[in-house]
Amino acid sequence: AESFGISRSRVSLIPNALDVEYFRPPSVEEKSRARRALGVGDGFLAINVCRLTAQKNQALLVDAWADGVASQADALLAILGAGPLEEKLREQITRRGLDRSVRLAGQVSDPLPWYWAADLFVLSSDWEGLSNSLMEALCCGLPMLSTRVSGSEDVVEEAPVGRLVDPGDREALRVALEEMAGDSAGRTRSGEAARAYAKNRYALSAIVEQTLALYRGLLGTRRA
Repeated sequence: AESFGISRSRVSLIPNALDVEYFRPPSVEEKSRARRALGVGDGFLAINVCRLTAQKNQALLVDAWADGVASQADALLAILGAGPLEEKLREQITRRGLDRSVRLAGQVSDPLPWYWAADLFVLSSDWEGLSNSLMEALCCGLPMLSTRVSGSEDVVEEAPVGRLVDPGDREALRVALEEMAGDSAGRTRSGEAARAYAKNRYALSAIVEQTLALYRGLLGTRRA
């Protein structure tokens, strides 16, 4: 907005509201049941949920995964979504020998079982607002690893929910994936922070209050 000449004082960020009772962390049994239903083993599971387009840059994510975490036994990267780059990604996965380590799960009507089964949510976009799938993942208590795009950067500035790397930086993404895959305790801490942040920011009651506060402020300014 600032780049179009709009003063920062006239910009307010209010995210979409989410059903934080539906998108919630799973119990141990629910997580185990989700993994069985999806045919996921006991290894580390990272998920990416978005359209398969150049902007989302899943090609970078696949290469970073191939360079590191793919060598870990039973590790799996699941990419949920459809789009024009699906065939190119499929070819890349085969070319890099990742057919057992990366799964293109296609378009899913309800990603909740994947959020429950996963250990990490990854966003590799070159540019992005505030991703709805990221919001849902945070509500489910998933730690995040994201490129430094505007929406993700805003979240991490407010809460220790995960890590950021620069867009297009394959090596930084590889290192972060490996480190987070090996840090179960750190993921748990980030996941707890993610859930607390999401409840405070994305619950319908919180969104209504943020919207009312904005209107009150604007009306007060006009009266003044």
